[in-house]
Amino acid sequence: MNGISEILHFENDEILVLERQYCDNGDTRHALYTVDFEGADPTKILKKNEVKLADNVLDILKSDNFEAMSWGPMIENHRTLIMVSDDNEKPSQENIVLLLRLESRTAKPSK
Repeated sequence: MNGISEILHFENDEILVLERQYCDNGDTRHALYTVDFEGADPTKILKKNEVKLADNVLDILKSDNFEAMSWGPMIENHRTLIMVSDDNEKPSQENIVLLLRLESRTAKPSK
């Protein structure tokens, strides 16, 4: 089962979409996409473009249920993205706040 858990304005006519998927083995998978609305009309299906995530970010995202995101501060002239997971009041889950630095549409952990 998958669905959209958060949407943010990205650039110009684009939005950033956080999608999560609950897998049969208990893992949660996440993906970030941009969607461009420039020239959109009601008769067209919009194309999503995946934002590349560094491998270590993918490992962190597998660990929990990320369902919120917000723009963070500029760091070294790079835009940052804050992603949040809550523990759903379950001992097996954690509250996680993840700060990512965006580099040319690639998300990496901020140092």
